[in-house]
Amino acid sequence: MLRTVVTCLIAVGLASTASAARCKLPAGGFIYAIGSSTLGSPLGELLDKALKRRGFKFRKWAKASSGLARPDYFHWPSKVPEVIREWKPDAFVVNLGTNDFQAIFLAKGKWIRPEQEDAWRVEYAKRVDEMLALTAGPDKSRLVVWVGPSPFPDAKAKRMSVMINEVIKERIKAFGGPVFYVDATDPLITSGGEVRREFKGADGTLKPVFRKDNIHTTVEAVRDLMAEPTGDILLDCTKG
Repeated sequence: MLRTVVTCLIAVGLASTASAARCKLPAGGFIYAIGSSTLGSPLGELLDKALKRRGFKFRKWAKASSGLARPDYFHWPSKVPEVIREWKPDAFVVNLGTNDFQAIFLAKGKWIRPEQEDAWRVEYAKRVDEMLALTAGPDKSRLVVWVGPSPFPDAKAKRMSVMINEVIKERIKAFGGPVFYVDATDPLITSGGEVRREFKGADGTLKPVFRKDNIHTTVEAVRDLMAEPTGDILLDCTKG
């Protein structure tokens, strides 16, 4: 089951590039990951192990509760150029979206509420485009793997996670650079639109998706649905 998901994710990523040949990464390249608390732990620790096992160098910057909806709290677009100047990474891993199940801040006293769905989508798409442009670079030559959010069982959060997942995938497809998407939402949504409480792991057994709080995903889910697919995509790109 997991192998099928990974293959599909890689296919989606290749479809979003002008050519599969543009998916190139030097063996032993330097990967820089940015994201929120999920990246801090457990995703960052799992990526560190998964990527170093594949021969990559890795560093992460995790800011709890950060995303793209609240630049008044933390503004990732202003941080990416700093990372590039200081570290000159060969590729980025971006793990943003989970904390964006909320209103979008525009300016003091100006917000776009989730209920204003069309306007919310348009503004969020602009912010995803900005992050893609910054991380991939002006010539779209830097490889980017965006690890999407996982859904929450709560009805409002589930709707928002599906919407965010759709927007990010659409913008990556339209971007045209060497950008891949690890979809952690679709594998956890049933055909009836409900959030799965279990998933089939790499060993074929059913494992819980959520911890006791029904919000944070288990280490096993993060490993199998996020960290390992990300490592596989990056490794495949060293063979391009």
